[in-house]
Amino acid sequence: KLTHVINITDVGHLTDDADAGEDKLEKAARTSAQSIWDIAQHYTEAYWADVKALNIRQPAEWSVEMAPATVTDNRLKVLKELGVTRISMGVQSFDDAMLDALGRQHTAKQIHRAYDLIRAQGFASVNIDLMFALPNQTEAEWRADLDEAVKRAPDHLSTYCLTFEEDTALWVKLSQGKVKLDPA
Repeated sequence: KLTHVINITDVGHLTDDADAGEDKLEKAARTSAQSIWDIAQHYTEAYWADVKALNIRQPAEWSVEMAPATVTDNRLKVLKELGVTRISMGVQSFDDAMLDALGRQHTAKQIHRAYDLIRAQGFASVNIDLMFALPNQTEAEWRADLDEAVKRAPDHLSTYCLTFEEDTALWVKLSQGKVKLDPA
């Protein structure tokens, strides 16, 4: 089974003191002239050019995770053309108040729009990620999230228990006693 992982979010090594020999992509990233998406597209296209040059067969499944707020028709077309077969969408919750409390950048309306765009592009598989045990989340709210996800009819549904990561806004709130874990 062929497995590839491409991490395109770590551009921290690009600093202001980069030498004059930096390539065009590094300069664009350093000066914020391009978005992370542009960088991701460049690296993904370069990756597939390398795969094709080595005569490695395309994997049967290639999954890309996207936040609902970042889904656009153009981005999906590029991913489809590159051979991506599965989009995994980090929904977390369909409740706008929960999303806001988690610091997410999307709304329930954006989730529905993004899901419809993904389906319209004809990807072979669509995954929805949900989180449970959110601060102040009731059982009824969790069931509502599950019901909404099932209504969308994803090919796969992943559920994750909330974990608190150090140095995040939610971790700080927890350590300050501003987050209540059990709504009872």
